[in-house]
Amino acid sequence: MPTNRPEPPEEVRAAIRQQHGVQQIPVHLEQVRTALRILAPAPSGLRRVQSQIPGTVLRLFRITYGGSQTHVGKGVTMDSAVAHAEPEAAKPHSRFTSGPVIVLYLAIAKLLLHLLTATRYGIFRDEMYYVACSQHLAWGYVDHPPMNVFIAWFARHAFGDSLLGLRLLPAIAGAGLVWMAGQLAREMGGGRFAQSLAALAVIPVPIYLILHHWLTMNAFEPLLWMGCLRS
Repeated sequence: MPTNRPEPPEEVRAAIRQQHGVQQIPVHLEQVRTALRILAPAPSGLRRVQSQIPGTVLRLFRITYGGSQTHVGKGVTMDSAVAHAEPEAAKPHSRFTSGPVIVLYLAIAKLLLHLLTATRYGIFRDEMYYVACSQHLAWGYVDHPPMNVFIAWFARHAFGDSLLGLRLLPAIAGAGLVWMAGQLAREMGGGRFAQSLAALAVIPVPIYLILHHWLTMNAFEPLLWMGCLRS
């Protein structure tokens, strides 16, 4: 391997220092410069190759540190060349298509599903029992705790005696469960797809479709347990 060939012109370092404010060329660029010098043709063509070395090394430096201002190829920037290799989580999304927003869409869809079907048939026998108990509030009952009775009392006084008003809070609890499932996936490092999949998986669960459609003792339990997981 020849070692007596002259070094490239000093303007390589000078140009890099001037445009990028550095005091020393990175080691890997020194290796590139050495490789270009070693691979130079015979001495007859050495001057022509050396005249191209400053621009070549400077372009490599710009590609490495200059970001999107340097063209790797015709009409292609370094950012666009690397964009296909970036993970999904690193790609910016629109504010309307980000992970939390998609999860919010799914939560609203579950809420609408229950509200649109809330009046398809009459009151369920357990709901009628809780409404009757809400007319006689107490801190305890024979066969159920008082919380669901308090919720029935609040629904009657806030929304009236309609089925939609009675079943609104369980439907909201179901939407909250979808939202919290997506947020849990996000806290565990999941991207937009993982958050959407976690939220979507909650919607068609048969037991949740039943619990969040009626005012029952179990309508709020999954939401409370999900909150315990996040805390």
